[in-house]
Amino acid sequence: MGCRNQWRRNVTNKRMNEDTFYIKIQGKVNVPELLPIGHNYHLIADCSVVSEQKEDNEDGSMSITSKLVPITAEIQKDNGKTIKAKDPRRNSQKMRNYLFKEYHNEGYVEDFDRVYDAFTLEVMALTPSILKEAIKRLNV
Repeated sequence: MGCRNQWRRNVTNKRMNEDTFYIKIQGKVNVPELLPIGHNYHLIADCSVVSEQKEDNEDGSMSITSKLVPITAEIQKDNGKTIKAKDPRRNSQKMRNYLFKEYHNEGYVEDFDRVYDAFTLEVMALTPSILKEAIKRLNV
């Protein structure tokens, strides 16, 4: 009997010392129609983590909450219809984020701000030919 109680206490103490992680989604996205109150929706969102809050649980563990701000979202209504929110970011922000994603996926280690500056100069040098191609696509 005493052994069983000791085991329970050890298991309880071990669980108490594990960190707990939360997310808090705060912000808004622009949707093309009203979502009535009283319904449940399935949400898929691209978010940016903008802050992290740590709280001591006073047992050796922490409660860590990451604050997420939505950038884009898709909402699936209970009738199966999907509503897409508009992406509020400027194209320059989208370009920089896409470049960072590629930079990260390729495993580059150079300072990203320096890479971004060099990339911008390369794009500016290629702008006349890129512009011609973009205009051709619009006229097709």
